[in-house]
Amino acid sequence: MKKAFKKILILAIICCCFLVEFNPKTANAQTVESQSLSQLSQINNLVAFVDFDNEEFVDAQFLSNLDKAYNTDEISLKNFFLAESLNSLTVNTIFLNDSGSIKMEHGESYYAPKYEYDGVLNVYNQVNPNGYDNRYFINGEPVNPESAGALEHIERIVREQLMLREISQKLNGLIADKKADNNGDGKIDALTVIVDNKSFEYSNWDSILWPHMSYAYVLDKNVSTRGYYVPAGFLESYGDLSKQVTIDGLNLSNYNLLTTSYINVENSQISGNVGVLCHEFLHNLGLYDYYYYPDQTYEPVGDLDILGITHQIPQFNLSYLRQKLGWLEEGENILPIEESGSYTLNAVTATDSPVKAYKLVPNNFSQTGEYFMMEMRTNTGGFDSQLKSSGLVVYRINEKNGYINAVGNLSTIPYGNMYGGRDREEIFVYRMGGADSTNKSNASLAILDGEEVVNGYYYEKNWIGSTDLSKEPHFFVKSTGVLMFKRNYYGNTLSYSSGANSGIAITNITLSADNQSVSFNVEFDDSSVAVSQTDDASVVQTDYGALNVVWQSGSRKGKTYILQVEYDGSLVGIEGDKVYCKKLPQASEMINGKITGYNTVKHQVLPISNKKGSLNEGEGVATFVMLDDGETQRIIFAGATLKSSSNQITLPTDFLKDFLNSNQFKLVIYGAIGIVALSFILALFTGKKRKK
Repeated sequence: MKKAFKKILILAIICCCFLVEFNPKTANAQTVESQSLSQLSQINNLVAFVDFDNEEFVDAQFLSNLDKAYNTDEISLKNFFLAESLNSLTVNTIFLNDSGSIKMEHGESYYAPKYEYDGVLNVYNQVNPNGYDNRYFINGEPVNPESAGALEHIERIVREQLMLREISQKLNGLIADKKADNNGDGKIDALTVIVDNKSFEYSNWDSILWPHMSYAYVLDKNVSTRGYYVPAGFLESYGDLSKQVTIDGLNLSNYNLLTTSYINVENSQISGNVGVLCHEFLHNLGLYDYYYYPDQTYEPVGDLDILGITHQIPQFNLSYLRQKLGWLEEGENILPIEESGSYTLNAVTATDSPVKAYKLVPNNFSQTGEYFMMEMRTNTGGFDSQLKSSGLVVYRINEKNGYINAVGNLSTIPYGNMYGGRDREEIFVYRMGGADSTNKSNASLAILDGEEVVNGYYYEKNWIGSTDLSKEPHFFVKSTGVLMFKRNYYGNTLSYSSGANSGIAITNITLSADNQSVSFNVEFDDSSVAVSQTDDASVVQTDYGALNVVWQSGSRKGKTYILQVEYDGSLVGIEGDKVYCKKLPQASEMINGKITGYNTVKHQVLPISNKKGSLNEGEGVATFVMLDDGETQRIIFAGATLKSSSNQITLPTDFLKDFLNSNQFKLVIYGAIGIVALSFILALFTGKKRKK
């Protein structure tokens, strides 16, 4: 028995080593897939039609209007993404069952909420007996939906998943020749389900029939850990939902659900609500919503982004989000503002200008994590034509806040502005009234273009911010000529989320006569701070397995040189759990992108104001950074990857500690415990048999 146990134990150790070496880094599958989709040059969007009451709605006129909205009109989803991506992404929409809709087993009311909450009496009233349980629970008792720790009943998720499985089964045989998987990951790139609903009655926000993007979930008895209330035996009563949803051999991951009442293909101005088509499809590409879920009286971006307030004629995403999708690049489409001076921007819709935005990173970025962007928007035609006016848009970015989840913690999923809340947004567009819902009808007041009369007050919209850190709120003149006092984001400061003045002023904002460009001046409260010995740089591993180099520099103005080379023992040394640099390259080597005797993996030159650059991931690669403000140069060893594993990055800190906290190490431990436990069971079993 001892020999057998030793053999099993050796086998367990070998298996654990196998797990260490060959288990890939885990990442959020939804985000990884979405990121890969935005990099495709072509996506086929497959559309299926679904009917609840056996009254056919798919006819020649419906299909003609829908084809215009998706594919052929000037204002169409296809042209929107061509324009947004600078012609790098083509979305072709294909109608799967254009001869007739899928007939569902249940009626429309089955997919609508059963209860309506009365906040005054604190009770749930049943309004739809055939609907799903949409109440919230604590310890099995229904409570106010806003109660801390309340869990939503699982039935909404279950009924949507049942609907999805029924639809998928009836679509088998329809997608095999449609090139549904352009990135080769075994998943359908894009599926849109359009259901025929007769009115808005059952299309409440956050209900099954509200237009949205969701996922084909695998549900099992452990679903309660996902944050839903699951009564005992509830899932079993609905049958097996634990199998992957597939159509013609391809897995279904994310999908769009739209309703005929919202896409409105009978609209007289255009062939449908193209805005909602584009809004939901952007979720397929990896962007979440940029309006605030818990309090929809608050609009962090308003209608300056299609993922905030959505117009029927779709408006563009802010340039920051287009960069997120890989369609705009710093240095080409987004330029830095490093010093005081005069600047000009053409409208983001201009096809003859590659520059879409300016990025301004303050000196204290390493403390605040916040920077500013500026772009020019025009409503003179085509996309963006439903904005209220034309002019300059100024907004604040805090990238970290884009990962705040529903309970207020940082996660690995890019939720956008969904849960950040006031002063914790990823994106905030400066506007009058602090972006409250009273401005929904005038949301484009966030555009700076001269003067605006609102409620009898002249608002000066040709400047924002002040270099005077003691600046008082601005005075406004009522149309009668009376001097009045009123707080206003424009007349106040270009502030950080903390409320502190950034000391940056944007003045003399002047819109061109044809509304196609805007000029302005930028002033700083102080000159650029020089590169110093306190500046630093490091290599970090992101949640998606990519590598970035991040630097801190007091200088706003200058260049950053990133150089990666294949190292040997004469350049980088390893002692125990430490990795260190034996010699730094010369400034000339950093500038020329070549260290004598070493193969260059990557050489990149970026403005100091970028503060971050992307890296290649590879074994045995050392990374060096040089910060150069034009007078002072500082060269920093940022880190290295080990030669033994391309999945493990080693920083100039304690990499063993990082590994002990990693998912790989946890997998090894769990695997070892499981295998050893199994070994004991087998040993005991074989031992009993020998006694007999």
